[in-house]
Amino acid sequence: MLDSGYTEIDDEKLAAANKRDTEIALQIEQGSAQAEDTFYRTYEKGLRLMLLARSRCASKADDVTHEAFIVSIQRIRQGDLRDHSRLRSFLYSTAQNILRDHFRKEERFTAWNPELDTRAEEESASSIIYNDQRNKIVSRIIKELPTERDRIILTKYYLEEADRDALCKQLDIDSVHFSRVIFRAKQRLKVLLSNENLLNFTSE
Repeated sequence: MLDSGYTEIDDEKLAAANKRDTEIALQIEQGSAQAEDTFYRTYEKGLRLMLLARSRCASKADDVTHEAFIVSIQRIRQGDLRDHSRLRSFLYSTAQNILRDHFRKEERFTAWNPELDTRAEEESASSIIYNDQRNKIVSRIIKELPTERDRIILTKYYLEEADRDALCKQLDIDSVHFSRVIFRAKQRLKVLLSNENLLNFTSE
């Protein structure tokens, strides 16, 4: 009887999640910005953790997370999501495909080992100095970006580690728009870093 009760509870949770995802997906199809924001807030944290475990790179996990939401929303609006209850699976599949593309471009795709120890090593004095130098370089390049919003969002979010919600409020944008803005700002920053042959140094 106890096992049966737990099964019923699990089924109820799954049904509720499917219903929620169906409603979110349908509203996104209809162009609802609020639904896009709910979509982002519901799955952003879990998706980023999955990507961090697979890529072992915080910067890459951030990039792919932002890109996955942008691509997923565009595809949902186009009607590419046939089963609306599979919204989460659709997002995760999109993210995994983007991550694989990133690795292919870098010609260093490796299979994920779930038993791999991902605990961060303690920073040595030399690594602290290295990170400080890197941040100074990035800060200098950010100041060369022509758009003030790009400069603000990159400086506050990545260098000052400002809270995402606080930044959204300051810039008067929602979470999904934040993803679009910061993703494009980072692409423009990477161009400037690449022009000065600093891209590899700052991404290590």
